[in-house]
Amino acid sequence: MPVILSRIRHQWRPGLGMLVLLSSFGCQSQTHTGPDLLINPLGARKLGYHYQWSTDLAIPPGSRLDQAEVLDDLLVVIESPSNMVSAISLQDGTVRWVRSVASSLDRVYGALRSGDRVLVNSETRLYSLAAETGTIVDSRNLKTSVAAPPALAGGLLIFGATDGQVFAQNLWDGFDRWTIQLSGQEATRPVLAGNGLFVADDAGSYALLAIDNGALLRDGRTFARISATPTVGDASLFVASEDATLYALNGVTLQDRWKFRATRPLTRSPQVLGNMVFLTVPGYGLVALDAASGKKLWERRGRAEPITRRRDKLLILDRGALVLVMADTGAQIVQVPVKPLNRVLTTADDNLILVSPEGRLMRLDRV
Repeated sequence: MPVILSRIRHQWRPGLGMLVLLSSFGCQSQTHTGPDLLINPLGARKLGYHYQWSTDLAIPPGSRLDQAEVLDDLLVVIESPSNMVSAISLQDGTVRWVRSVASSLDRVYGALRSGDRVLVNSETRLYSLAAETGTIVDSRNLKTSVAAPPALAGGLLIFGATDGQVFAQNLWDGFDRWTIQLSGQEATRPVLAGNGLFVADDAGSYALLAIDNGALLRDGRTFARISATPTVGDASLFVASEDATLYALNGVTLQDRWKFRATRPLTRSPQVLGNMVFLTVPGYGLVALDAASGKKLWERRGRAEPITRRRDKLLILDRGALVLVMADTGAQIVQVPVKPLNRVLTTADDNLILVSPEGRLMRLDRV
């Protein structure tokens, strides 16, 4: 039976100068001697952000934070291999609760939220936690093994499974609603696309399904494995295939709008920011494309990852630095060093959450 594990957490905010020691059973505080920040606040100002708070989850040696999601007023993070789930207040960085789920032999995938519940799944089980307290309200078996979080559509949780099935379970009672079998052996995470559900598999096939019953609406295929979750744009679906091609599909008919040929197999999901698509080509770099035509606008070599776009400027994470560039040309404006990060998340109001693998978190707000 998973239990809440007591652990010290360190939290600092400007003006307080305090260290908050938070366990599952209460809070204490003492004077803080100075935070180990992920970015210098003066450097953050150069990027157009100001420092809001910093929290250290003090995760033990041998563990790391490898998953994080912004869920309404919470930041939910998952440690590996312990499968510890922590919920942090987005407002002030305090830790609301900590909960251990699943066995350390299982892999836990992502988190999503439905009202007052936080939903986390392992390879074989779904855990429903109270958003306010972290109490496990419900735990149930999945129909078959999965390797990703589900899509949430109304009262349905829709999974892509490791045996090529796509199946829907009722969120509230756990009953199976429908199942279909794709041609491949592993399905990607389903994504909502208008009034349908889009899914792909490792045989290179993709399909648009009816949400309520799984009926096939449209389908198609690429020429190699699809391992990256497809991305939904305003009027297009973007599918990165290991045939080294990014496909822009009409969101209704699934006909090709355009194709972009890369130099290497594509294994990362593209990102859509405004009227641009950003494609990470493994071992090469970041490519910026016009979303309407597929025309290449610019490229940046290395391990650059786009984070957010503000009008004519784009913020990217690139090899130990946050870099502000011109969105239309990629011309660099300013570069600010950061401590090692594995994620930079954006909130609903376009503020930033910096996440380090060692469990340090930092919020930056737009100036």
